[in-house]
Amino acid sequence: MRIKIHFSLPRGGVKLPVHYNPVIQGFIYRNIDEILAEKYHSEGYRVGKRKFNFFTFSRLYSKHREYIKEEKSIIFRDYLILRIASLDVNLLESFVTHLVHKKRVKIGRNFCEVSSIEVEMPPPFSRLVIVKTISPITTYSTLIDPYGKKKTYFYNPSEADFPVKLMENLQRKYLALINSPFSLSTPVKSNEEMVGDIEVIKIRKEIITYFKDTLIKGWDVVLRLNLSEPFFELAYNVGLGSKNSQGFGMVEVVRGEEFS
Repeated sequence: MRIKIHFSLPRGGVKLPVHYNPVIQGFIYRNIDEILAEKYHSEGYRVGKRKFNFFTFSRLYSKHREYIKEEKSIIFRDYLILRIASLDVNLLESFVTHLVHKKRVKIGRNFCEVSSIEVEMPPPFSRLVIVKTISPITTYSTLIDPYGKKKTYFYNPSEADFPVKLMENLQRKYLALINSPFSLSTPVKSNEEMVGDIEVIKIRKEIITYFKDTLIKGWDVVLRLNLSEPFFELAYNVGLGSKNSQGFGMVEVVRGEEFS
């Protein structure tokens, strides 16, 4: 399930840090039921040592924005649009209920009004589909250098391992899903449905983000997905790659002319 929220802004707009992902994640957690927020923040859903939260969100969209380099901030001048996706209908329903009840909400240090909320209809399923990122995709491995120090290696979309890691991540998400209260509208029926592939069609640009004090390298890309329906549902409603609940890996289906 996915929702799109339109915010109207005060005169003068809204100022946020350039790396605003923690602000948006905090905004989501503050506007869902307290017990639900604690469950997601502290526990999530696990397979092995890996934790998944089964939601993601887009970048903020606005027609007019102004970067203030010396302040490392960005001013959105006219409106804001935020999209959120999750397998957990309860999370989105709780979020929408809080926003409708408040109407005037606080994002960072700014107050703005919720002008509308849309529930987005899922696209018709096709085994082969083209998607583009609406928040950057990141995938990485933690390596140990010769001195025993941990180092994070972020994969580049030009590397053959990049789409392989995305597919492996989807499979781990499915295994975590088995031990969660959520279910897919089309459950996996055979091992064949866990097999698929992802192809990088176009590399747009690298996005360097700091989530609090942690550097994250992500990419805006166009991908061809060859996935079974259950795995496409995971990709569409949870996100591709890692750190989805920090605002990474959200995609939308596009036509060929939209990324040429």
